Amino acid sequence: MKFLVFTFLLLSLFNQSSFADSTFVAPSYFFTYGDYSNKSYSISNAVYLSTYLTDRITLVNHYEYLNINLRKDSTYKQHTLLGGAIVNFFPYYLKFFYSYKRGDYLIDNNKIYSDHTNLYSIEAIYYRNLFYLGLSYSFENAIGILNTNNLTHQQIHQVTGRIEYIVSPSLYSSLRPNYSALKDGRKLYSVSGKVTYFPIISTSIKLYGFYGERAYYFDNDILTLFNQDETQKYQAGIQLDYYPSYYMMLSTGFQHTKFQSFSINYFVAGIRYGLFI
Repeated sequence: MKFLVFTFLLLSLFNQSSFADSTFVAPSYFFTYGDYSNKSYSISNAVYLSTYLTDRITLVNHYEYLNINLRKDSTYKQHTLLGGAIVNFFPYYLKFFYSYKRGDYLIDNNKIYSDHTNLYSIEAIYYRNLFYLGLSYSFENAIGILNTNNLTHQQIHQVTGRIEYIVSPSLYSSLRPNYSALKDGRKLYSVSGKVTYFPIISTSIKLYGFYGERAYYFDNDILTLFNQDETQKYQAGIQLDYYPSYYMMLSTGFQHTKFQSFSINYFVAGIRYGLFI
């Protein structure tokens, strides 16, 4: 939490500084509905704020409220806070993130237990000849009732590579191999890929997915932590982004993800708008 507080204080400090006459900010909101194969469902409301302090420093803040209806009388409510920064020293880039999650399991609106998760992540990226090459490390520490076997403590070390290539002005590709080592002894390997295509300048189509095995995976591009303890087997998704103006984006998408004993279909809609303040 200290890093998150520091990030917000830093944001206030820089906004009062005289880097420029105004600061560009880009708030966004995303709604996600999850349909679980075990008859549960989830509703997520998430807000993001990117603040472009200078041409070298961008601050990122994020809050999400997730509600999972498990059965008729039981729910899981989760709050997530994230703070971070992206530093540009072209052709080098650095990304830093800290996230804190708290989840509460309730029966008939009575809290039975809580779990807490702290996540730290850093990535270094290098650009050369239309390639972005990067390597990230994330550490996660989770405490609480984490699975049906009453696991109370889990630690995850995640190392993720990045190989991205600008094929043409309208086509981008990304490959991200991943290795995760968990405190319970699991050693998991996976590879994710994404293709982004602009058929016209105002519209992009993204096809993405992964295959292999992973758990508690943190995606530092979309700032999403898949914090289920069960091993995730594969994922496939599509996203459509429309830019009605230079400063606005409308987004919708679908994602299917498979775990060992269940699967989830996610339906996503969001809006992003940039402005000078």
